[in-house]
Amino acid sequence: MTANSKGEPRAKKPATTTTKAKATATTKGKKKGAAGKLSAFMNVPLDILAEICTHLTPLDLIRLASLSKAFRALLVHSNNCNSIWIRARKQFGLPALQANQALGGMSEWQYAYLVFVKKCHDCNATCHVADFYLRTRLCKSCRKKRIDWYSDHASYNFIKDAHPDLRKCLATSPYSASNWKKEGSLPNVLKADAHFINDQLWEKYREDEATKAKSKSKKETVGNGPLVAKFVEERVALVVKIKSDAKAIQETLTKFEEEEKNAKADKKISDDIIISTRRIAIRQKVMALGYAWSDTNSELWNKSPLVNKAEPLTDDGWKKEKPKIVKLLEKIKESREVEQAAYAKRVRQGRIQTPYYRLKSTEADNARKDYPRFGDFLQLPTVKKFWESSSKSFVQAEWDSQLDKIKNEVDDHREKVRINAIRTILAASQKVDMNTLSTNPRLYPSSKYDDAFFELATSGLFCSLPDCRAKGSFSIDYWDDISDYGYFSDDDFPSPQISYNRPRLVHFSSLSSLLDHQQSYHSEHRPDELIHGHFELPKLCADGVKEMIKLLQLTPATAKIDELEKRGTYFHWTNGANSKKGKWWDTKPLLDAWHHKATGARGRNVDHEAPVITLHTLDLPPKAAPADGKNA
Repeated sequence: MTANSKGEPRAKKPATTTTKAKATATTKGKKKGAAGKLSAFMNVPLDILAEICTHLTPLDLIRLASLSKAFRALLVHSNNCNSIWIRARKQFGLPALQANQALGGMSEWQYAYLVFVKKCHDCNATCHVADFYLRTRLCKSCRKKRIDWYSDHASYNFIKDAHPDLRKCLATSPYSASNWKKEGSLPNVLKADAHFINDQLWEKYREDEATKAKSKSKKETVGNGPLVAKFVEERVALVVKIKSDAKAIQETLTKFEEEEKNAKADKKISDDIIISTRRIAIRQKVMALGYAWSDTNSELWNKSPLVNKAEPLTDDGWKKEKPKIVKLLEKIKESREVEQAAYAKRVRQGRIQTPYYRLKSTEADNARKDYPRFGDFLQLPTVKKFWESSSKSFVQAEWDSQLDKIKNEVDDHREKVRINAIRTILAASQKVDMNTLSTNPRLYPSSKYDDAFFELATSGLFCSLPDCRAKGSFSIDYWDDISDYGYFSDDDFPSPQISYNRPRLVHFSSLSSLLDHQQSYHSEHRPDELIHGHFELPKLCADGVKEMIKLLQLTPATAKIDELEKRGTYFHWTNGANSKKGKWWDTKPLLDAWHHKATGARGRNVDHEAPVITLHTLDLPPKAAPADGKNA
């Protein structure tokens, strides 16, 4: 609606005769929507419709009742609806309720809804477990809200003005509020039911007191009045029947689950027999086409759904599946050729392993750390010629003639690794792209960028080879870490030491230690191209190291990597992810967490916020001196 010049909304124009005529013509031109598919079904007489419903399962009836108001009126609100649900229940095999609707319990349709509808009765979330003692189905969070244990002691009870006979009148569950599988020490009840029944008890009590006050008899009565006594008697009888019903339902459903499990096991056995027979039949037909038995003995063949169908192989089925199976065999053949070529390539590379170690042994001990790994050595241009071609074999005389050239390429590789390490460190510290930094060796003299430079904490590098962060874990002692602080020793803890597992972290160290680590742990990794240095230093980690140096009050120009470990302190990463917040007693796991965030699938090529950490000191008393006066 638009406004006029005064800012007031414009009034609607009255409909004219022409407008009405156009609207009528438009309405006449349109076709009415097609009638629903159940329109004819709704015209069936109610007695016939009720008879049809008696042949459905309880779950089918629940779904039918949710289709329309008419079906809901027939199946839920009609006088004869119970007979439909009873017949469906009997067909399924569920036991009859002792605490039924006539005695103040559940109706038949409520019984079916409790058993078959896997939804929480409070929040409508998916819930696979029902508590038949309390006759409700609640998810874990709603169960904690709606259920609580009941105690006869008022100080521990969630109802402060509880009637003395309330405990007898409540349906209780043996399972705890947080875990339906775990039995609690005290009975658990529905809070809403407890409040409702408690109000009824006090209401009956007030009515008895009013009747007693009106009566002229001065005789004192012992115990409850008639109304309270009758109510308690009825509730106790109902609670007993509810408990009996819950046990019967659980036993029946457990029996059904076992039968279903056995049926699935029997079906799996029969399917395995059919699949095995089908495999043999297909293999015979494939071998008749000229293929070998080995062609049908591969991972692709054994996992193919064409071969592993639980259907007998017929002549018509073979005609239909034959082109697909032939295509699968060709694919297997191609993959096998690729595997054979890769194996032959690895064999040719293996012939160079002995000359490699012989050449490496001629180096001085301090020069072997930065010697190229075998995988990088294979990618040197001169070395690559000896294994790249499948038609060329390794000749020792030819290798000896190329030794000088190979040694020059090794030295060149070492220098390029050193330069790339310097560029990686400078790019992270200066927050620039590494590709913008020059590769000219003259700009990185060894007098300036010496071993002392690489030992600095700000020059630490992470290993970038695959699987450096191993999922496999090793056991470490918790108390060993604590005793390192100097406050405790093994004698302080006579009980068995607690051990836990921790995965191997990505390696972080100086360049020299990093190359030594890669020689020891990644010697078998063979890249497809020559890479001058398998290391990285994300900007997030470089910023974190600077923050550590600042908190530990170290000098950035002289701080070493080992000085980042200060016993008796821990770091707290305040702006990290929820799973990474907490106390970090060791700097290596914290550095690993930063590296994982920066180099993970979601973190790569993303500008991360600099980590904010705080340093905390352990507030522990000094260790007492020994009684004999000796040093601790």
